Formats: sequence, structure tokens, C-alpha cells
Amino acid sequence: MTIKKFPLHEKALALAKDFGRLENELIAVLQEIEAQKIYLELGFSSLFKYATASLGLSEANAYTFIAVARKAKSIPLLQQSLEEASVSVSKVKPILAVLEPENSKAWIQKAKTLSKAEIEKQVAGFAPKAKKREKVQYVREEALRMHLEVREEIYQKLKRVQEISASKNLEEALEALVDVYLKTKDPIEKAKRVQKKSAAAPGFHRPGGSDRTTVGERLPTGGQPTGGLSGGLSGKLPTGAKPRVPVLTNACDLKSEKTLPGESDCDLKSKKTLPGDKVFGRKAIPAEIKHQVFLRDGGRCQYRGTNGQLCGERKFVQIHHLEPLWQGGGNGVDNLLSLCHPHHDYFHRKDRKYQSSKLANTDLASWH
Repeated sequence: MTIKKFPLHEKALALAKDFGRLENELIAVLQEIEAQKIYLELGFSSLFKYATASLGLSEANAYTFIAVARKAKSIPLLQQSLEEASVSVSKVKPILAVLEPENSKAWIQKAKTLSKAEIEKQVAGFAPKAKKREKVQYVREEALRMHLEVREEIYQKLKRVQEISASKNLEEALEALVDVYLKTKDPIEKAKRVQKKSAAAPGFHRPGGSDRTTVGERLPTGGQPTGGLSGGLSGKLPTGAKPRVPVLTNACDLKSEKTLPGESDCDLKSKKTLPGDKVFGRKAIPAEIKHQVFLRDGGRCQYRGTNGQLCGERKFVQIHHLEPLWQGGGNGVDNLLSLCHPHHDYFHRKDRKYQSSKLANTDLASWH
């Protein structure tokens, strides 16, 4: 009896086998990229953003690959099974919520032998209350549907917001809640309010729409700024009027936001001694300077990767000193730059000397 062969079938089998092998190889590569923090060097604030933006994976696939890669690092048997290609990523995904080192042998065996539907059924019976991942998807061009689980307490609070704001539905209540939070907590919105107040102050003019204010600079009656950094304010003050810009005559003129009542900010809690018996202490960045930095950088991380990728992260953004304070750098706007926490931490942990090629604003003096 002659068995008919189908070339396309043989090709499909080969591709399916390669697909499983490539999936497992991608897991191993992602593990190394995360261990070496290569995604940070490339300008991404997280492995997830690297996987979606650079590798082109969908959010769902990126989440799955990263979750499996991290779980495999803590469970040797799973790592071994993936390297041997004896279990697929799609079979491992359902058991991630229940997979632990002590039960790994049993669950991985199920992943190897059972169908995906059977695995999901057993996982549901083992952990029926396992929380599902949040999901957002477009339902219309201008509308999205959000899938998430919240505690009863949070739901009742949202209902209370709906009552207070007289909202027609939960969407309007959520919008009212978000608007209030952003108005009070968003550093960009705070900076805009300060800028608006300063622009409305009599006797002050910021050329070119710049909101830059320099510490250590006063406007005398003649209207010409003296001392301090370049740039700043111009224009005349009314006779007898006092300058609104802080004047820095010594380190004690600027009060830290966290100074306690009766406590001078010059009473340095921790002092470090440098060669030559130089003692220094860290001064808080004045709020007005922070506002200028946030407005200039748009509240986004300014780290630029080796491939030219601008990070642009808006979560956990911190202010970085280009020239460290202990090397004589100050809290002037030209010495400050916005970095997300991962890139800020990466700079300091690597003990790197500032490299202008790594940051977006290499010529900060020209921003105004």
C-alpha cells in the first residue's frame, strides 16, 4: 500500500516544531537580557516595553513570555523542561498562578500530558479565586472596555464618588475622580499652575514664553539681573518692590521641604568628609526648580538608548543631577534632568560618569 505524502503537511510539521523551539529560545534570551539590563541601555524602562516596542510582540504575548521566563528562573525543573522543549509556553501559561518549587514536578507533568483545556480546568479547581490580569481593549474608535477586578471596598468608594459628583454612571464618576487626582498630584499640572501665577505677577516678564527662574539672582531697581546662572528674568520692578525670586546668599537661604519646626536645614544630619576635609550635605531641590525641570522635560524620562531610542517613561520619574553634588554640581536647572526610576537607579548602580550621549537633552542651556 502506497502512502500518499503531502509536502505542505510535512512543511507545516517542521514549522510547528521550529515554532516551539524558537519560543523556548526566546525565553532564554529574555532571561539574559533582563539579567544584564540590556533593555535599559537600549532606552526602555522595562523588559515589557522592550518586548512590545522593540521586538514587536503583542502585549499578551510579551506578558506571557516574561512571566514564564521569570518563573523558570526560580524553578529549575521548568527551566530544564523549556530547554529540552518537552513543554510549550502555551501549556506553561495556565499553571503559572499555581506553580511553586514544591509542586513543580506534578504540574509540569500535567502540562506535558494534558490538553490546555484540561489544564485550565484543574488549575481552576486548585485555585478558583486566582486573580485575572487586567485587560483593556477598544470597542469603538473613541471607547475602550476595561476588564479588572476590584475589592468591594473600592467599589463602594467609587459609588460614593458617583453620588458626590452627581455622575450619571461609573464612567463619569471615574472621570471626576481622575480629574481631581491629576489636578492635585500630577507634577506637570502643578508646574503649569505655578507658571501661570508667576506670569500674572506684576513686574515680571519671561522672554520667549520661558518660565525659567534662576536661584541666586535678584532684580534690582535698575532692572538688570546680577549674579546667578545665565538666563533668568528681565524687566523692571516697581520702585520699592521686593524681588519674588529667591536670593541665595548662603546654603541656609533655601529651606528643605522636609525641615521640621525649630530645625535648621543647615544642621546636616549626615556629613561626608572628602579629601582636604571638605564637608558637604545634600540640599533639597527647590520646588520652583522642580517645576521648571518637569515642564521642560514634559514629565518624561530623557534617557536615550544606544540605538537612539528615547525612553519617555512617565511613571516613577525622578530628577537626576548631571554633575553630582559631591563633585560640585548644584541644583540649577541646567544641572538637572528627568529620569525614570529604572534608568536613574541604573546610572547610580553602575557608578557611571555622566555621558551626554546617553541623555536626550545634551545641551540643556539652550532649552529656553
